[in-house]
Amino acid sequence: NNQFINTNNLVESWHKTFKRQYLGFARDLRPDDLVFLLQGVVDIDFRTTYYKITRGLQPITLSESAAARKAKAMDIPFFWARLMVTELFQERKFKVNSFTEVGVAHYVSMDPNFSYLYSCTCNDYIRNKEPCKHMYLVPKIFQDTKISYEGEPSLPVPKEMSPSGVSLENMLSPQLQLVLQKQRAEKMEASRLTREAENERVFEESEEQLSTLLMKINREFMAKKRRK
Repeated sequence: NNQFINTNNLVESWHKTFKRQYLGFARDLRPDDLVFLLQGVVDIDFRTTYYKITRGLQPITLSESAAARKAKAMDIPFFWARLMVTELFQERKFKVNSFTEVGVAHYVSMDPNFSYLYSCTCNDYIRNKEPCKHMYLVPKIFQDTKISYEGEPSLPVPKEMSPSGVSLENMLSPQLQLVLQKQRAEKMEASRLTREAENERVFEESEEQLSTLLMKINREFMAKKRRK
């Protein structure tokens, strides 16, 4: 759904992929062969890829600018990210502090089912209509929250629940599920910090043992040299 795209960049990019992957840069294809190829393998591959991405079975390929936005969000330490993001359940929004300006905040909107983010009030999103760094920062705290690349939803869509997905957590309200996501993220971060501290302690102990062993070897070597 590229209704916000007002350039032909994506079309040119796809044409390049089509020529390389399906045509092998051949230039002498007959029109009927080209139509047959488009209606057959190309259409099937395109629909299969779209289905996988929309169902979360395959990650979406980010553009260079989108990857840079996501990297900026991922570079924020968890401690600061938790302070920058505030949930506003009644408004179905997240308040995200600006990355660069003190006292400035932007608002990231969620769908009625509290399952994905679809817009932000920052200038970057308003100008490009693509997920911004504020939208990428929210899932760092609320890890089950997805990001929509199709803009604002036109109609509320009821949440689907498969038999295998039935659990006590799925029966909770969306607000409580978000709270649980935040608590899980905090526990995971605390566990990560504990592992890092333990690894650092083990490394320091090993380094000390190695230093003692090297000193012992050096003393033995010097004593043997003096005896000679």
